[in-house]
Amino acid sequence: MTRRTSFIAVVIWLYFAAPAYAAPYQCTLQSASIAFGSYSSAQNTDAIGNISVYCNGKGGIALRISTGRSGTYSNRTLTGSGGVLNYNLYIDSSLTTVWGDKTNGTQQVTGTAKSAGILNFPVYGRIPSGQTAALVGNYTDSLIVTWADDAKLHNFDRSGPMSATASIVAKCTLSVGPLNFGNLGFSLATTSSSQTATVSYTCSRGTTAQITMDQGLNGTGTPASPVRRMKSAANFMGYQLYSNSGMTVVWDGVTGINVTGTGAAQNTTVYGQVPRQTLPPLGTYNDTVVVTINF
Repeated sequence: MTRRTSFIAVVIWLYFAAPAYAAPYQCTLQSASIAFGSYSSAQNTDAIGNISVYCNGKGGIALRISTGRSGTYSNRTLTGSGGVLNYNLYIDSSLTTVWGDKTNGTQQVTGTAKSAGILNFPVYGRIPSGQTAALVGNYTDSLIVTWADDAKLHNFDRSGPMSATASIVAKCTLSVGPLNFGNLGFSLATTSSSQTATVSYTCSRGTTAQITMDQGLNGTGTPASPVRRMKSAANFMGYQLYSNSGMTVVWDGVTGINVTGTGAAQNTTVYGQVPRQTLPPLGTYNDTVVVTINF
């Protein structure tokens, strides 16, 4: 009797799954900047910038901004080849609390990431008005953003750059007061009458400009040699405008006068004269002259 025996091999493979590795919570600076655009000394220049960070999960973050080149939170400074502009950065739209590092009355900003993604923090900035020392040009400041993303938000061991920019462009504004010769009588036949008016202009510091005047609504000359007249109904009265008190240089529409801006309001005088002439018919005589500033 023959016996055959078979064996069944049982093989058991044991797999041990490696434990999942969770990256530590961490935030990374994506961008940080504020751009003020063009600054005019006549008014405050405000801007809203942004600090953008990416956090890889849920957690908190606290951000601080350095003083920049000025070394003080009292006045941060934008610098350029033409000088310095004072400015500052704030945590609030009312511009009451400087964004800093919790020293000297400044505050930091905190936020919470609910999941992985981008967090944006607005930065409010102001360049105060009345700064007339800086010349036309571009102005910048380099700042450092530091942040803490540890559990207690106290370890500010990460940092990245932030830029602040502004510019002063060649710009002028102009206003002109009236020139009133008053009441002219029979003496006009033998004596000329003179009066002055004021041209007020404000140009950014260092800006060179030219102020010209056309020959009015009733002129018969050319822009370079204006012959000006006032009119009442169909009648005319001759007069002239000058750029000097001696009334020898006619203020024309080609050469005009050249001025250089200081950043503050400046005045120059227009000298007007009605030369002696045959007394025209009674009436109120007027003219309108266009004053132009080119820069």
